[in-house]
Amino acid sequence: MSNYVTQAEAEARLSVSRTLFEANFRPQLTEYSVGPRGLRFRWDEIEALLAESAASQQEKDAAMFFRRTVKDALDHAWRVKWSKARGAFKKAQLVKVVEKDIGDKRLGKFDYNALEEWIAKMQDEDQAAATIRSKVSCAMTALKLVMPKGWIKTLPLVPPIATPDNAKVRWLTADEEAALIKACGCQRPVVEKVMQDVIVFLVDTGARVGELLKVREDSLTEKGPTTYVLFLDRKAGDDLRIPLTARARDAIKRLLASRYWMARVRGTRDHAKRFSSAQNWLTHRFAEIRNHAKLPDVTAHTLRHTCASRLVQAGVGIYKVQKFLGHSDIRMTERYAHLAPSDLDDAARALEPKVPASVTNLGDYRK
Repeated sequence: MSNYVTQAEAEARLSVSRTLFEANFRPQLTEYSVGPRGLRFRWDEIEALLAESAASQQEKDAAMFFRRTVKDALDHAWRVKWSKARGAFKKAQLVKVVEKDIGDKRLGKFDYNALEEWIAKMQDEDQAAATIRSKVSCAMTALKLVMPKGWIKTLPLVPPIATPDNAKVRWLTADEEAALIKACGCQRPVVEKVMQDVIVFLVDTGARVGELLKVREDSLTEKGPTTYVLFLDRKAGDDLRIPLTARARDAIKRLLASRYWMARVRGTRDHAKRFSSAQNWLTHRFAEIRNHAKLPDVTAHTLRHTCASRLVQAGVGIYKVQKFLGHSDIRMTERYAHLAPSDLDDAARALEPKVPASVTNLGDYRK
């Protein structure tokens, strides 16, 4: 190969247009005249310029990666995963909250210490442990998804998120439930009847508010004397079918026959905004009722805790309670284990032998 190249060859080697070559590269090269109109450039100068350009580009790329923030990671996670998944609307709300908290943090500096500081700040604000875990999980998932892109080299360890020692599961006594139902009278008559049925249904099924909003006529099935309800697209992404008590069955049938209720829940199965609007309406009405009943620490989710607590107190096995509530992790159900009856007489009776005493009497073998 010749030590000299034409301008066209130089442009091809540098992969630039004639305009870019004239503006950026030609001033840096030595020109050699060939005849009255020809020009040549040294090949080694072209190669040196090419190497310098590549190194400069790598530095720019490295600088760009260094400038990446948690917001960039969240945006990437939304595009490749969350926007296509179930519950995208709720995930979008969570992403906005996380972005507000730590969106401007550089990925290169988002380490264990930064995570610990963020968690401590949320705890100082008295945010629930479950809320903190959801936010941290959201951020960590985003970091995992950008690792293959080279934006971060390693995942930071997650500091432990302790639940306060004095944290207790709040559930309703029979008297508190009665007071709550009576307090529905603070609403206008049509809302009073609807909210009474809502409270009864949630207590007897342990359903979340969002699961109730999606119940329709086709959710109910009957098998003999028992009516079953199917909860669709739950928090865990699955469906759940459970039997109803007599009063829960009557309550949901009255709700489904109520024009007012059906107008409130219309479209909640298919449209995220309609779902969010209905959920906000119900939780606001519930807040007004619980305040009127002078139960300020009670939320709609307390009704789910009440259902679980009553099942355990009635002696229902912890694994059956897990299935009834649709818990994906048995540890969630074990929060209620301390409420189980402490009388172990039934356990001893279950172990009594069913064979003749002559077979099990150890004295016969010791003679």
